[in-house]
Amino acid sequence: MIVENRLDKKLRYADLFSIYSNLLTDKQSDVFSLYCYQDLSLSEISADLSISRQAVYDTIHRTEVILDNYEEKLKLSELYSIKSDNMIKINDILNDMEIYIRDIEQSELADKLINKFDKLKAYIEEIQV
Repeated sequence: MIVENRLDKKLRYADLFSIYSNLLTDKQSDVFSLYCYQDLSLSEISADLSISRQAVYDTIHRTEVILDNYEEKLKLSELYSIKSDNMIKINDILNDMEIYIRDIEQSELADKLINKFDKLKAYIEEIQV
């Protein structure tokens, strides 16, 4: 089993939180947002929300478990990662093909193909956002 360092763990949970935050209670969302996005300590969150430090710790821990369960069942983060990787690969292939077409002697066909490639790239950029 690979041991996650603190930064990797926090980044992973920030990603999961961005996907599943609407499925959490308001309290879980408030506490976890301060923890992940504002990088506040347990004591700072406790003071900001007027709850005990132990309650902050328990909420963060419970929220991590909940986020892991959501991802285990729904796999939205995994699917997003696969989609994103595939979009990058498609974009790379299109860039290579565009170079090959530009090497073709200038002709009306080459211009039409380049136009189509530009449209495909625009669609890919929209999907990646």
